[in-house]
Amino acid sequence: MIAIQQLDIKKLKQDDPLPFHLLLLADETKEAIEKYIYSSLVFTASIAQNPDCPIAVWVLYKKSPKIVELKNIAILPQYQNKGLGTVILHKIKADMKQLNYQELWVGTGDHSIQQLNFYRKNGFKDRGTIQNFFTDNYPYPIIENGKALKDMILLSQQL
Repeated sequence: MIAIQQLDIKKLKQDDPLPFHLLLLADETKEAIEKYIYSSLVFTASIAQNPDCPIAVWVLYKKSPKIVELKNIAILPQYQNKGLGTVILHKIKADMKQLNYQELWVGTGDHSIQQLNFYRKNGFKDRGTIQNFFTDNYPYPIIENGKALKDMILLSQQL
């Protein structure tokens, strides 16, 4: 497992290139990402010995003075299922709490079983559903676990 101390974490500046190769692991199209990315905070994590090659990205969007939404979190496949997502999520929660946010939201697909289990395992509770989110916002069906995504499941956690 990679510890947070082994990572080089950077908050991207407005003129920094965006790591679309990572962002597209968690969102299906560049157009969908561009709907939120320019009004969000974007962070990357690299292994400290190789700071120019990010292995993870996360995007945070301020919904209100008290609520921040995790719009995108992605990890290179070779680093997945090793606890890195949980390490990053703990960092996000600690950082956002320090900035006086009180709640962290995230949304994922209705058939995104691995993602739903990950968030629930990390303390998120179901808070609602956005009906037809995927059918209304993407030009083609997104298939996960053999089924087309239709609704977005919203989850949240108190900080």
